This record gives sequence, C-alpha cells and structure tokens, in this order.
Amino acid sequence: MPGKPVVLAAGMALPAVAAACCALMGGCVSDLLFGCSEEGAAERLKELRSEVSSEIARKSEKPSKTPAPAPAAAPLKAGAPDVLNLDIRNTISLAATGKLLPGHPQAALVRGSPESDRAKDLRDGGEPARITAGNRAFLARVESLLNSVYSLVSTEHEWDPQISGTLSYLYSNSRTTGPHADSSSGSLGASLSQKLPFGGSASLGLSTGQSQNHMDKKNRGANLGITGSVSQPLLKGFGFDQARESIFQARRNMIYSIRSFEQYRQDFAIDVMRRYYELIRQRQVVKNNKRAHEQSVFLLNQTKALYEKLGEKTTIDVLRAELSEQQARDSLDEAQRAYEETMDSFKIFLGLDPSIGIEIKDETPAFREVDFDPVSCEKAALNNRLDLLNSFQALEDASRSLKYSRQNLLPSLDFALNFNFGHPSAEDYDEIRLRTHGLSAGLTLEIPFDRVSANNALRAQVTAFEQSLRSFNQELDSVKRQVGNDFRNLRRLKRSIWNQGRQIEITRRKERKALLDFKEGQISNRDLVEAQEELRDAENGLIETQVNYEIARVQLLRDIGILKINDSCNIIEE
Repeated sequence: MPGKPVVLAAGMALPAVAAACCALMGGCVSDLLFGCSEEGAAERLKELRSEVSSEIARKSEKPSKTPAPAPAAAPLKAGAPDVLNLDIRNTISLAATGKLLPGHPQAALVRGSPESDRAKDLRDGGEPARITAGNRAFLARVESLLNSVYSLVSTEHEWDPQISGTLSYLYSNSRTTGPHADSSSGSLGASLSQKLPFGGSASLGLSTGQSQNHMDKKNRGANLGITGSVSQPLLKGFGFDQARESIFQARRNMIYSIRSFEQYRQDFAIDVMRRYYELIRQRQVVKNNKRAHEQSVFLLNQTKALYEKLGEKTTIDVLRAELSEQQARDSLDEAQRAYEETMDSFKIFLGLDPSIGIEIKDETPAFREVDFDPVSCEKAALNNRLDLLNSFQALEDASRSLKYSRQNLLPSLDFALNFNFGHPSAEDYDEIRLRTHGLSAGLTLEIPFDRVSANNALRAQVTAFEQSLRSFNQELDSVKRQVGNDFRNLRRLKRSIWNQGRQIEITRRKERKALLDFKEGQISNRDLVEAQEELRDAENGLIETQVNYEIARVQLLRDIGILKINDSCNIIEE
C-alpha cells in the first residue's frame, strides 16, 4: 500500500489543479479583481471532487464475492396533500440536498424551518434568508468545504503577479499675512511583484507626481521614477519544492478535505438509514403493543365473563387480568410517546418545517447475504480507505517538513539586484527624460551563532514525524480490527435473525395453544399473558435485529472502502 498513494497525490496536484486554476482565471476576470466568486468556487470544488473521484475509481479494489441481484424498488404512492410520504431513498436525498428525488409528486410540499423573529432582527433590513430543508450539519460541512476552496484560491493567487496602485490629490488654500497661497498636487504610484520559482522575488514600481501653484502659473513641477529589485536566496530557502511548499500543502489540504467529506457523506447516509429504520421499528413496536393491549382487553372481558356467569375464575384472575390490561396500556402509551418524540427529532434532523406531517414507508430492510472473503476484505480496506490515504500522505508531509527544517540550518546567502530610472524634478512632463539611473548588486552572507530556535524546530519536526508514523501504524491496526469486528457482528446478527424467526414461529404456536387452553379453562390467564408477551417481544426483537444487520452490512462496505453513493447520498448497490 505505501507506494501507490505517493504517485497518486503527486500526479494529481500540480498539472491538473494548475490547469483548472488557469481556466477559472481566464473565464472570469472579475475574480482577479474582487476575489473568487461563489460560482467560481463551486466550479472549482466540482473539478477537485472529480479528481478525487477519479482517484478513488483508479485505486478501488473489490473483494471477491458472488454477485446477487438487487431487489426492485417498490413504486411510490402519493399520500394526503398535507402529509409528506417518504421512502428510504427520498429521505436520504432530502437530508443531504434538501430536495426529493426527481419524479416525487410531493416536491412542492417540502418546506424548511421558518425563520425566527430574532434572526429577522439580526438581518437589519438585508435580503431575506433562504429557508431550505436539509440537515444543518451536512449543509455546514458543504459550506466549510467551499470555504476551503476560497482559501486554496487565495494561496494559489499569491503566486500570480501582484498588482497594486495608489492615486492621491491634494488641494491647499491658505493665508497668513500676505495673499492667498493656492496650490494643488497629485501623485500616482503603481507596483508589480512576483514570486520567483526558486524562493526569490522580483518587483517593479512606478511613481509620478505633479504640483502647481495656482497664483503663479510658472511655479509648477513634475517627477517620474521607475524602480525595480530582484532578490534570491542561494543557500537557506533555496529550491523549487521548498519555495512552493505553501501552495503544494494547500492543495494537499484541499484534497484531504474532499476525501474526508466523501467519507462523511458515507457516514451521513448510514446515519440517515439508522434513523429511518429506527422509526419503522418504533412504529412496529407501537403496532405490536396496540395488538397486545387489544388482547389484554379481550382477556379481561373473558375473565370477567367467566367469573360473573360461570364462576370458573377466581377474584385473583380478574385482578391479574386488570393489571395486565393496565400494563399493556402503559406500554402502548410509552411506545407511542417514544415514536412521536423520535418523529419530532427526525423532522429537526431533516430541517423540515415542524408543521409538516411525515408518513414513512413501511419497508423493513431486505436481508442481503454477505459473501465476502474476510482476508480479501482486509486487503481491500488497506488499499481503498480514504482516511488511510490521508494518514499516509500526512506522513509524507511530516517527512517533507523535516527535510526543510534541516535545510533551514544552513547559513543565509542572498543575492540582491536593484535598479532605478527617473527624473526627480522637472517643470512639466514634457521635460522628463529619465536622466538619472542607478544599479546595484550584491551578496549577503549571514551566519547565525545562536541556533537554539532552529535546533528546537528541527527536534519538533523529528517528534512530529515519529508521531505521524505511530498514528499511521495505529490506524492500520484499527482498520484491520474494524473489519474483523464487522464480520463477527454480521455473523452474530445473521444467526440471531434465524433464531428469532424460529422463536416467533414457536411463540406464535404457543400463544394460539394458550388461548385455546384458556378458553377451555385448562390454564390461568397468567399463562396466556406470558405467551402473548413472549410473542410480542420476539416480533419486536426480530425487526430490531433486521435493522441492525442492514446497518452492519452497509458499515462493512464503508469500512472496506467500496461503499458507493451518488450525488443525493443514496447508496448504489451493485
């Protein structure tokens, strides 16, 4: 693994990103004058994400498996006009983008949380806020990524020609004891600077001015000056790589941010799935508890009837049935409360207006067999994981910084060249002839005797490199352990699904048998209540295990580094 990422990062950094920067600069002149626009930053981010996607496609390694056909998605059904109907794919899209998938009939129903009165006051008459749906943390992460683009463009711009200018005008009218002194003066200055490839810099300046005494037309003056300088280090600070370290590291950091964002999108999709299926599970728990309460009411009525008419049941049986009915009612109320609370939290998570009703589709995750080879998965994870690639290249960065720290121990030997042309004083611009000029060149050698700071900086870089190396090795071990835990968890959940399915069959037969025996007077209502509770617990446990298995399966794909998601953060099953 350690060899390939180096070529990958170095190959993508300079030519492709530089070409994208030139295209961006050539297409929008206003960016050069006023900074990177929002459209330019978005386009730049799109290009950089495309580079990372191409990198992932080139490096991705799939473990061996037996492919299985993916089940077809059920068609959407339009619900009530004031209730938003969501399936898992539209839920993920709504959380990530604030929009439903194309073709959904209720796209116009989506509304973000309304703006508060305090927020309106803070705007102070500005443009109204854009009230959009979507997870706020995800949107903040996208905006943070755009801010990283702005930072990268600013760093790259430091290597472009830097142009600046000043223009000034002064008018003066004063009087002491004599006549008025009426005069004016103006000046214009411009400068151009450029960083040089091997650590030096060059600059060129132009200054001109004119003064006029309005009381004496002959009393006027003008000047013109052109200056230039070139400086170049020859020992300390010399080198193409070291000179462009800031821009290289800025591009590296941008690539790190994009990779981290891609992994964040994967984790976000899994988090939305977990929340969505948790709602389905809690809704099923409400249904099961409602059925259990109906059964307890029926049991109570039957017990009372047998006690009052036939005298076959004792008072304790009636009291036990009443207690069972109350407990079933309490369980139903608690399940309903938990479901409504989770639903409210889900609306906040999606960034929806709380007044919008949500009806989630009753889709229990389908069981998908995981037939990956564990050894192959571990190898694929070490090759594919974006966080591992970031850690390895961060180790490269630490090694490079260590090399530059050693170079900084060299003495400073700098070459400097300065020249100037001008005409310091003339009556008018017509008389300016650039009659004066000057040229100077020299070398400056500086040998510091106090090297405490430089030596301490070198020691700190050595420590940082060793820390990065340990961190990378620890992350390798963590990935291996993570993949192993995923497989162990999947095996446990798979066995649990089979066992709970079998348990439901047994408890269902046991509940039917207990109901018949109770009607025939062979058992007490306590045995029937216990049988019904066992069936309810088994059904609730099966749904929870099915959800946990699906989340664990997707988490395995993420930990291997082969989880693919589209622009709406929905998982692409192959």
